[in-house]
Amino acid sequence: MSEGAKTIHKANPQVLVVVSGLNYDTEFHFLKRKHLKLNIGKKLVYETHLYSWSGVGILNLKETWTMQPLNKICANSLEALDNQVGFLRSGSDAAPLIFSEFGFDESGSNEEDNNFLTCLQTYLVGNDLDWGLWAFQGSYYLRDDKAQVDENFGLMDSSWTHLRYPNFNEKFQLLIRKIQGSTFHTSHVLLPTQNEGQEYKDIFICFKTMQESKPCPKVWSNCRFNSLFLHSSFLKRSVF
Repeated sequence: MSEGAKTIHKANPQVLVVVSGLNYDTEFHFLKRKHLKLNIGKKLVYETHLYSWSGVGILNLKETWTMQPLNKICANSLEALDNQVGFLRSGSDAAPLIFSEFGFDESGSNEEDNNFLTCLQTYLVGNDLDWGLWAFQGSYYLRDDKAQVDENFGLMDSSWTHLRYPNFNEKFQLLIRKIQGSTFHTSHVLLPTQNEGQEYKDIFICFKTMQESKPCPKVWSNCRFNSLFLHSSFLKRSVF
């Protein structure tokens, strides 16, 4: 892992080097025993994934989210999350941590996923962490040899015309406000989308706060190329 990070940094010292964990990108506790010895400046970033069934810490069954009071299971879960990945943000070798993938059943009918989402949002907001949501697509042209397969975790419904989760904006309002910072009135959220057999493409979705009356700018990006995008009046460069 260290050699790979150094190779990337040597090839292009300008890009961030993103390091993933074990067990579907949920575990980093092995780094407590042996830290990464890297000399790449401030270019190191850790990423992790999390779902209600991921099995972080004491949680090894999705049903756990409804077997105990939410405040108890959430407290235990967040403690385990800090032990597994949160520790990377502190100490002498501290580095940024992003939740590059999490998701939930956006039909809104799954109690376990709803409880999980409430708990995870508490952690993301409390620690001001960046995040990526799986996923944008409402359906697949083809998946597992089946046509027009619905994606329950998709932001869009199967028609790709409406949000699958009707209360999405309200549910994610605090997280979106955290992303935008104190000087901007709009946020751009990156969601990956893919149809089987095709390359990944990224779509930026613009969210407005109640104070912003201007329409959101239309923003698109392709994973294969560097691109410029406009965030309010501030021009930034993103590398995908």
